Amino acid sequence: MSSLVFKPKLEPIAKRAVIRADRSAISVPEYDKLVELRALLVPYEEIVDILGRSYNIWHRGAKRTDIARRISSKRNQLLKAVFNED
Repeated sequence: MSSLVFKPKLEPIAKRAVIRADRSAISVPEYDKLVELRALLVPYEEIVDILGRSYNIWHRGAKRTDIARRISSKRNQLLKAVFNED
């Protein structure tokens, strides 16, 4: 005789590893690298792989410090260097 109680045969789910994020302030050299990478149109997902930390740290840091002007001027410098044949 079989039981009427449902007994699922599922594998236990592994617990996720908790990694402590570096929440210290972004340093000036890190901001300079961020400006360089964003001027080259590197997406934030790749910046996370290159510089470490989380997506939100870089994205919020860029918004809070208003480095858009620095990124724009750096991008203009790079474009001028490409099209200037001196």
